Amino acid sequence: MLIKKIIINKLNIILYLDWQKFLLEFLYFLFGIIVSKNLSYHFSLPSYRLPLKIIFFEKLKLINIQGNNVKKYLQSQFTANIFLLKENNYLITAHCNVYGKVLGIFPIFLYKDSYFYTIYNDISEIQMNELKKYAIFSNIKICENDQKKLLGVVGKEAKFFLKQYFPELPNKNKKKIVFKKNILLWFEKPIERYLIIIDQLIFNKIKKINQLQLSKDEQWFSLDMECGFPVINNYNIRKFFPQFLNLEKFNAISFKKGCYLGQEIISRIQYRGKNKFSIFLLEGTSSVVPSVKSILEIKVKDSWKETGNILHVTQLDNKIIWIQVLLSSQSETADIFRIIDDKNSRFFIKKIS
Repeated sequence: MLIKKIIINKLNIILYLDWQKFLLEFLYFLFGIIVSKNLSYHFSLPSYRLPLKIIFFEKLKLINIQGNNVKKYLQSQFTANIFLLKENNYLITAHCNVYGKVLGIFPIFLYKDSYFYTIYNDISEIQMNELKKYAIFSNIKICENDQKKLLGVVGKEAKFFLKQYFPELPNKNKKKIVFKKNILLWFEKPIERYLIIIDQLIFNKIKKINQLQLSKDEQWFSLDMECGFPVINNYNIRKFFPQFLNLEKFNAISFKKGCYLGQEIISRIQYRGKNKFSIFLLEGTSSVVPSVKSILEIKVKDSWKETGNILHVTQLDNKIIWIQVLLSSQSETADIFRIIDDKNSRFFIKKIS
């Protein structure tokens, strides 16, 4: 009876509200989402208590690659086996320079006769310029796609929400689907989440709906941190080999395909057992929110010793700070860390999903 009364009250005011706003408010009410005029959250939430959120990406670009020899060309550039890419999936891959150092890490997928991948704005120019170096010999066109826009749908209700609008959703066996020119990619960890590529026109209409409670890129990045997916930015580009960044965990490196940029060095590290580093997630508190340039220290008996390379930092809504950091593979959960700018700060290794 209570729900019936609420529905009747909602319907009674439809004449006084813009129909689109009304339907969205009503829809979001049924889904249990708090409607707010505040369009973004300043802090991220951990996956275990993340409600439905829509992410409008401001720090990601969509790159389009096309040409007669595009598959063969990308096979010679990226670490993953591009020949395994099918219409209903995507691959995680890295692009490295001739020294085997990572320029970017991203999902790559097919759409019609083109290849697409997403990459962070602040490294896109460097990465694309490197990719274009040899493209002139292969009749390949590489450019940013500004006709499509990127949305993230995350949270425990994400799947239920999308089912209302799409007859089929991507899943473990079919990680990519296309519906009316909209592309959906499925990511499993740390919880199910979706990256949606939509037309600019639809994107603009959604942005005008001021009742949506949106999140920024940082929420997506914090989920990447939870599952150990490396966040590469302008500060740490061209610094690390792909094995140091947990990329084998994401099947992003092929050691069976032919040559690609940096392949000789990458293979040497693999077969000579020279990888002594790994990505860790630290959790803790500090009066100073660190940055990628901050210096991290580890407690060694009664003293502190500089250690690690910070890849990304995010602050949660409860003031807890997460740090994605490259450390020795021998690091243990009992280790204690701090930021040099705050001697009282304390951080501990958090298990990656």
